[in-house]
Amino acid sequence: MKEFYAYVARKMKNHRPAQRGKMKISFTVEKDGSITGIKIIEGLDEKTNKKIIKIIASSGKWTPGFQFGKPVRATFIYPITIN
Repeated sequence: MKEFYAYVARKMKNHRPAQRGKMKISFTVEKDGSITGIKIIEGLDEKTNKKIIKIIASSGKWTPGFQFGKPVRATFIYPITIN
């Protein structure tokens, strides 16, 4: 998770949000590690919401969840604080 938050922080470095605060983002990691279904559960301003979606979509492949030794889809909800 540290790597995920560091990645988001690097990508947000030059972004000037209209608001600061907490966001909640939901997305699914598919069996092949691809990211789908990115949604803002609790957002800030529209520009920041779009930026976060773009950052997550471009984060590359993730390690999928495993159950009984087989890859499975896994949905995550992450809080992100924008300072």
